[in-house]
Amino acid sequence: MRRRIAGWAQRYRERFVAVTLGGRRWLVVVLGAVVAGGAGLAVRGPVAGLLAAGYAALAVRAVLNRRLTRAHRRVQESAFDTVTGLAADLRAGLPPLGALAAALDELGGHKGLSVPEAGVPEMFAVLRADRVVGRIAGRVHVAWRLAERTGAPLATTLDLVVADQRAERQAQDQLTAQLAGTRATAAILTVLPVFGLLLGKVLGGDPVRVLLDTVPGAVCAILALGLQVAGLLWTDRLVRHAG
Repeated sequence: MRRRIAGWAQRYRERFVAVTLGGRRWLVVVLGAVVAGGAGLAVRGPVAGLLAAGYAALAVRAVLNRRLTRAHRRVQESAFDTVTGLAADLRAGLPPLGALAAALDELGGHKGLSVPEAGVPEMFAVLRADRVVGRIAGRVHVAWRLAERTGAPLATTLDLVVADQRAERQAQDQLTAQLAGTRATAAILTVLPVFGLLLGKVLGGDPVRVLLDTVPGAVCAILALGLQVAGLLWTDRLVRHAG
């Protein structure tokens, strides 16, 4: 019973992250920025509030992106295992339509869909439009239509889908490893201003007061925040384009 409850909790967390925050990330980012900005405004004034809002938005966005990436990867791995199991079930002699319906039911689990609510063609249409499992669902759909039209064994065509998906996963893993350096550079650039402030403090200055309480310092702080945001967004775009 405890294991079952833990499984339900895990599925709920994955659905919450992948579905709820996946479509409303901007709302969570704005909320985090407003809270941090309000706290900074109350403590040190408008410049501190603006800086706190900007960096809070960056931090919340980074955390959400990381959690969503992990959730999507888990769903994609589960989808790969589902298709692999479907091919094995078909080779074992299970009825094709029943085995396919069960597999589609598993693929649609992270969206709260089930085959009894929608027929197999309708489920294919919904799953192909999904950004998480749409690619592998589209390939299964092509294999199913090919088997229907030509009479070819569905298990054989699914084996090709599994092999192609496995090769794609290996290529994605290699790409992730190659982009690790770019992501690490972006992370270092994000926290670099903190070390600059600490260095100024060690040298006997008061950089926080200069940045927050003087006009030239405020201009420099706001300009630095804008440039940092632009650089991080540009880096993120390059990484997403490469992916």
